[in-house]
Amino acid sequence: MSNRFFRNGAAAGLILVLGTAATAQQRPHDAAALTDTQIVELAERAYARCDSYRDSGVVVTTFVSEDRRWTAEIPFTTAFSRPDRLRLEFKDKSLGDPPPTTIIWSTGGEVRTWRDIDPGVKTPADLEEALAAATGVSQGISYRVPSLLRPGAAWGGRPLDLHYSVRIGDAEDAGFGCFRIRGQRIRTPITLGEGERAAVLRENSMTIWIDKDTYLVRKVEESNVYDTFSTEAITTYYPEIDVEIPGELLEFGTPQTD
Repeated sequence: MSNRFFRNGAAAGLILVLGTAATAQQRPHDAAALTDTQIVELAERAYARCDSYRDSGVVVTTFVSEDRRWTAEIPFTTAFSRPDRLRLEFKDKSLGDPPPTTIIWSTGGEVRTWRDIDPGVKTPADLEEALAAATGVSQGISYRVPSLLRPGAAWGGRPLDLHYSVRIGDAEDAGFGCFRIRGQRIRTPITLGEGERAAVLRENSMTIWIDKDTYLVRKVEESNVYDTFSTEAITTYYPEIDVEIPGELLEFGTPQTD
């Protein structure tokens, strides 16, 4: 996506658009001309420059095989205060009642985690290790927003930068006007896993909904087609930036997600 943008000679235009997110918001006629790359850049800026961030949300994943269809639901909360206070909590409702909870917490150089399925406070070497270990089980929750909030982290990458991305028609989500960008999270086909757990991913599609006013991610839709099953995942975010974060939301504490 980025290479195509610069090959088209639009770098100078991007500089003008990226002056501030607020400027773009004050000129709504500019929104129609924004490219997928420019929208992603504005979103990355919004997360990287905010002083605080909090959200709640849920990932709903539907699995479909030849003889079965089932759904997994993972509610989550995130609280972040710059420079380095982060608390992420999520629960996998498909794994029992009450659902097991995972907590990832960091302040300064201290990192702690908690998982109900492996009780006890753990102290990973760094926050990147803790977030990376939870990426799969959290359906990407531990990767996407934490990487956007901490763009200089070695592990983070650019979670909104899709392969073969295009801007598709704008739409509303919960009353909020959104840009929509569609592409591939991962190029296909590709073999994931090893040995008996290996699976060939034949098709992948992701659509990212980005709020037109705040440039925060409000929804992510992803579909995956494997040889013997397929998945459809919808992640819904209710985000806020530069708001006061109550101290208790940034403490390691106890599970908080309903």
